[in-house]
Amino acid sequence: MENQAGVEMSQIPQYWITGLTTSKIKQVASYIMFTLFPNKIPKNFLGCTILVGAFEFSPNIMLKKKDLTSSSHVEIEEGHEYRMFKTIMHYVNLSVDFRYNPDMWGWERNGSWDGVTGEIARGERVTAPVDFWNKCHLVPELECSVAFIIDHIKWWVPCAKQYPRWTAMTRVFKPSLWLTFLLAWVSVAICMSLVVTANYKINTDVSNEHNQSYTSLIKCMLNFWAVILEESASNNPPHMPAVRAMFLSWVLYCWAVNTVYQSFLTSFMVDPGVQHQLSSPEEVYASDLDIGFIKAIVTIFPELNAKKYRCSTHCENNTVCHMRVAYDSNLAIMFSEVSMDYLIASKYITKENKPLICTFDYIFGTQPVVLPFMKGYPLLPLIDDLILHILQSGLFDFWTKQIFYISTLEALKDTETVDSEYVKFSLEHLESAYGFLVLGCVFGLFLFIGENVHFNYLKKKTINSTVKKK
Repeated sequence: MENQAGVEMSQIPQYWITGLTTSKIKQVASYIMFTLFPNKIPKNFLGCTILVGAFEFSPNIMLKKKDLTSSSHVEIEEGHEYRMFKTIMHYVNLSVDFRYNPDMWGWERNGSWDGVTGEIARGERVTAPVDFWNKCHLVPELECSVAFIIDHIKWWVPCAKQYPRWTAMTRVFKPSLWLTFLLAWVSVAICMSLVVTANYKINTDVSNEHNQSYTSLIKCMLNFWAVILEESASNNPPHMPAVRAMFLSWVLYCWAVNTVYQSFLTSFMVDPGVQHQLSSPEEVYASDLDIGFIKAIVTIFPELNAKKYRCSTHCENNTVCHMRVAYDSNLAIMFSEVSMDYLIASKYITKENKPLICTFDYIFGTQPVVLPFMKGYPLLPLIDDLILHILQSGLFDFWTKQIFYISTLEALKDTETVDSEYVKFSLEHLESAYGFLVLGCVFGLFLFIGENVHFNYLKKKTINSTVKKK
């Protein structure tokens, strides 16, 4: 028989006969301590059942059935923390009965806690593998295991909405550039009309028969507008070097501007871009979004009750708050990074594989995730050792990546694969072009009606004046 020190009992007398060394003395002392004070906590509990608190919180623990009543038995479908906990329970041969708690982590009320925190503190449940942030310093009846996840508390806000495609034609240039372009058009037209008029006055021998297209400001503006639209202008500009040089310079200018405009317009039609994305806590506070927290965060960080955060929503139902952020775009929440990364990858994603919930590079707080137990729980040292072995072996990281990978594949099965080389234009891409076409047709129709009304009015007025004269 060999003891924990690795020394056979038949060998012990030989150590006293032969010369003792330091290592041999330590082995003998270890054997004597094990014999006099044996480990009274077994590692095999013969399948005894323990009660464990649980609720839905992906990806740590995911239930098969969602609509449950308080304290009812639940079956677990998946979860990386669930896998770790089941591995530990299998090692010590304990059966687990998961019991549902709708109050989740719980809330302190009048010195007592509800939720799984209160159940564990009162000894009604052994533990709860539900992304439990370490708050054993707040609840003296609890004792926590070693941390196996470092979770970050971050802001999660609605993703910036895409610009309407009909604005593509106006967004290529900034308003200041559009204004400068219009001023250039008017200025060049004025200069052109002045140069032509001056040349005709100075050179009286120049024939005016074929050069009437630039003799007034209106004619110059119309001809230069035709050049802007790459349409045919006057076929016979005045035979004057100054006039033709000015006309040529305007053509080259419009050619350069049109080339840049059309290039960027195509890009804007393919990808119109997104509007401003919230990128700092200050922008969140200044926005018109509601701000929401889960109770667990407010419990650990009571400063969140300050007026600065103007908390308008306590997320009693996490799913409702997540949907408000993703689809209603009227709420910003502070939430767990581990859980939200999983939810975005598996649920809150578009068919184009774009997230519906976004965040920014700011961490409000860092919390270690632990397993809570009642104070003095005898198996806690053994559970700590098992957790460390699972972490060091890489099993926990493997389970996490596997769950994320499977969930992501499940979410992406209905997404559309976009050809990155070519994009087929559709009516959706040309919204701006057809919008301006309809606007122009409507404007032209009103002008046509106005012209007819004005013509009929003048005709009637002329007839009446003629009749009165007779």
